[in-house]
Amino acid sequence: MNIFTSLFGGLFGSVQSTVTTILVTLVLAMGIGGYFYYQINEHNIQTLTQNNALLKNSITVQNQTIATLQAQQQAQAQMITDLQNILQQVQQAEQVALAKIQKLNVAGLAHTDTKAATALVNNASNSILTDIHNTTVVQPNGAHPDPAPPASEAQPNAIQ
Repeated sequence: MNIFTSLFGGLFGSVQSTVTTILVTLVLAMGIGGYFYYQINEHNIQTLTQNNALLKNSITVQNQTIATLQAQQQAQAQMITDLQNILQQVQQAEQVALAKIQKLNVAGLAHTDTKAATALVNNASNSILTDIHNTTVVQPNGAHPDPAPPASEAQPNAIQ
């Protein structure tokens, strides 16, 4: 039995030390693995926190940009309305000018009195050009001048 105990006792003793070594190695490996797992997760949390802060900042900037664009859109809508009103005024002035031109009987007057026809055309042309100028010229402050006084007040020889 001494031989058996000495043979197998040493074997079992070595098995115990091997199992202990394996268990210590496993516990040590799990500890090291847990440490690195914690470090990696901590780094990921920091990265995600930074990304979240950047996204919040981006949302703020985008909201400010949207508000600015909406304000610009409203301003442009008002400008478009103003330009449409100006266009209507210009079209009305054009109709008045065309009516003045149609009233001229230049051909008939040219046969009878060329000086009077020339003066009539010149006065009517000046009146029309003055009306166009007053309607289309923009003042430095962005306002349009009031319409010119009627041609009869501005030029006594103009056609009504």
